[in-house]
Amino acid sequence: MRQAKKEEWTRTLNDWKQSGLTQTQYCKKNSIKRDLFSYYKGQLIPTVKSNTVTQEKEPAFAKVVISSSKQPPTELQITLPNGAVISGIHKESLSLVNALMEFHS
Repeated sequence: MRQAKKEEWTRTLNDWKQSGLTQTQYCKKNSIKRDLFSYYKGQLIPTVKSNTVTQEKEPAFAKVVISSSKQPPTELQITLPNGAVISGIHKESLSLVNALMEFHS
């Protein structure tokens, strides 16, 4: 890209950012072809990498609350992100819980 063209579009993109307008509104107001605007925006404004986008998702871990009770619990209870509760979990029912968790994800 020629330096003059790069400087021109850098000024245009900075003007657009400060305008508070959407890209479409800005292009209409300034008689700029939308696809040309998008092309130079993609060339001159750094894009978000796909691995950065995944960081914005909710974490895959569940919140663990440890009871202050001195008695060990007799059963385990899991609360899923959608609010569903799986309770009464014992060593004998772990395979069933595992199947339910795989089904949920």
